[in-house]
Parts: sequence; C-alpha cells; structure tokens
Amino acid sequence: MSPASGRLQVAAIVRSDNGVIALPGGMVDAGEIVSATVRREFAEEVLNLPSEARAARAQRSEVTRLLDQLFAGGGGGKVVYRGYVDDPRNTDNAW
Repeated sequence: MSPASGRLQVAAIVRSDNGVIALPGGMVDAGEIVSATVRREFAEEVLNLPSEARAARAQRSEVTRLLDQLFAGGGGGKVVYRGYVDDPRNTDNAW
C-alpha cells in the first residue's frame, strides 16, 4: 500500500517469451533461502540486472540499499490471495 495514497502497488513484468504481464518470480536455487530468491529474481526481472553484475557490487550499490528497504518487511504485508493459480504452461508435457 502506498503510504501517500493508500492504494495497492504491484511490481509486474512483461514476459519476454509470450508478452503476458506477470509477477516477477523464479526457481529457488539449491541451498538458497526463499527471501534471497525473491530479492535476486526482483533484481533480475524487474530491474534487468544480471545476477553477476548485481553480485559484484552487492554491498555498496544504491540498488541493494533500495532492495533492502523494499524487502525489509516488518510484518506490514497483507495477503491478498492464497491459492492455486492455473497456468496453461503447467501441463504434463511441460515436465
């Protein structure tokens, strides 16, 4: 929610493979914690930062500071939907 307007704000991307508007996301790498995946995928998909470039300047960049602020949490989040979301790409043939 925007503190100024009280309106819900969402970060979305346009998928390069099919042009569909989607929420950023991806797979959790082996040994990675989910919160790290969220930050990495957000940086890669929303900010278009390759993971190597982001990692090289992770401790000192303005981007990292802003991501820290964005994902600080503090328990202020609100679940707006919890459940299954169908995706036509999820078929037996996709696996």
